[in-house]
Amino acid sequence: MHDYLMAEDNKLWDIVLDGPFIPTTEVNDGEITKVVPKTCQQYTEADRKKIEKSYKAKKLLVCGIGAEEYNCISACELAKEIWDCLRTAHEGTEQVKESEGDMLITQYENFKMKRGDTIHDMHTKLSSITNELRSLGEPISISKQVRKVLRILPKSWESKVDAITEAKDLKVLIMDGLIGNLKTHEMNRNQNISKKEAKKNKSLVLKDGLFAFMAKSDDEDNEDKVTLLDIKQNLNTYSVRRLRNLANVLIDSVIELTTEKDSMNISLDILSEEKTVTTAHMSFIEEQLTVLEAENLELKNQLSLMIEKSGKRKGEVTSLQTELEASLNTAETQLL
Repeated sequence: MHDYLMAEDNKLWDIVLDGPFIPTTEVNDGEITKVVPKTCQQYTEADRKKIEKSYKAKKLLVCGIGAEEYNCISACELAKEIWDCLRTAHEGTEQVKESEGDMLITQYENFKMKRGDTIHDMHTKLSSITNELRSLGEPISISKQVRKVLRILPKSWESKVDAITEAKDLKVLIMDGLIGNLKTHEMNRNQNISKKEAKKNKSLVLKDGLFAFMAKSDDEDNEDKVTLLDIKQNLNTYSVRRLRNLANVLIDSVIELTTEKDSMNISLDILSEEKTVTTAHMSFIEEQLTVLEAENLELKNQLSLMIEKSGKRKGEVTSLQTELEASLNTAETQLL
């Protein structure tokens, strides 16, 4: 609504916020000068133009709302009254706005990217919350929104998050740039997954054919026992193209198993290194624990000595007190 009115006349918004222009004139009442509203006959051309703007602001507000909202403001006479009524209807009172703001802040803090959501879905949901907060006068800075998006991405995106964090200055990174970057990465990921799935499905079909080929034997009683002789006897039943496909499956399977083996060896090496580091850390902690136990024992011994010395000093004080009391009694006797 603000932009709509400003596009028509940049002074209309001031009328909506501050109220209509009321032409006034000064009237002398003896020694006192009073400011009173002008009569219609006293209006100047400038006054009439300003009053016309007040009615124009009211007209634009009324034309920009629906039938249900019109029922709420039909009794309002001024543009400011209409605007205040609309604000209360949409935003509520200050107490309601504070409650809504607290609720939206909680939603923002607890917001997470759900499983199955795309980057577009996540951004749309987050923008809905931040836009509502902005309308309530509690905007969240772009840099905070950028960091929020990077925090809520799934763990599988960790490498991408690290790359963006290292390559970009998050303080000046705009949200559109970040979302565009993430969407591009998401598209590439989906394409790679689709290719892998298609290749996997094709391999499964060929593997089924390979297993059927290997299981085909003249001896039905020994179907589970497949030998090279069985394969050799059935070679003539398959075309050259199919045999090549089956050979490719075998090659792909060997490569796949080799890759998995290498990956598992790398993971095993990493785990071994982590175990070594953890063992060294545990040894260090055990050494620290031994030192702390020795210090604790030393402190206990010192405390025992202090208690013992305190007891001896208490006995000395008691003995000295007894001697003083005896001396006082003797002195009193001599005085008497």
